[in-house]
Amino acid sequence: DGHVTVSASCQSSGTRTWHSIEGRKRRRFSVAGTWADGCTLMSQDPANPDRYFARMTVVSQSCQEEFQVLVDEDPSRVFFPEAAYSTSGGCMVLGPDVGPSPNKFLVHGYPGDSFDVCLNLASEHKWRTVTWSKVCPASLTDG
Repeated sequence: DGHVTVSASCQSSGTRTWHSIEGRKRRRFSVAGTWADGCTLMSQDPANPDRYFARMTVVSQSCQEEFQVLVDEDPSRVFFPEAAYSTSGGCMVLGPDVGPSPNKFLVHGYPGDSFDVCLNLASEHKWRTVTWSKVCPASLTDG
């Protein structure tokens, strides 16, 4: 965990310098789920830098969505439930350094229901590392 600086220079464009990013900001956390193509970037909680959030909306007519939390959008570095299709707080959360897993979290809701997914890296309980809660309709208009 040291600071890295790299410089390169050439006659036509001069010297250019790059610096490494320190601490948590060097990692990006995102949610990959069945409701969207690709990943949804999680936002860091300004009041608690160990917590990250992303909002998802149920689109499936089967009233459920599956997801994992990825580190740097790398499918081999994921947070996932110990037991497949676990609900919020339903089992131990494993990862991200144990490799890929087919196990996914499962959200139940009606199409159009929104949920806030939370990654809490400082959670004292491994079953609370990844949780989610339904967003009240009034909160959707508040931002």
